[in-house]
Amino acid sequence: MENKVLDKLKEFIAIERSGYNFDLTRETDLQKDLKIWGDDADEFIEKFSHEFNVDISGLDLNKYFSQEGDRILPAISNFLRGKKRELHSLTIGDLEKAIERGRLT
Repeated sequence: MENKVLDKLKEFIAIERSGYNFDLTRETDLQKDLKIWGDDADEFIEKFSHEFNVDISGLDLNKYFSQEGDRILPAISNFLRGKKRELHSLTIGDLEKAIERGRLT
């Protein structure tokens, strides 16, 4: 069953995010590898939720994805204030587990 879930998830990603030229694995990071952030992340996660019947009501996208717009100015500002914004990784493996649990948080 596990491979069927992963295969279906890979199919979904291939339809939603074309343009990558590497094999998708459980370690593939949505932002770093698939270049998903900002409004695209909102749309992708919403479609994922509907496609796989996964509850995302407790998910804070800001924890995993950069926002749209100028990323340089906020980075400079954070650097000058001694802050570093660390995003958590969200991988295909995490999405697979969310499908199995029925929720992504």
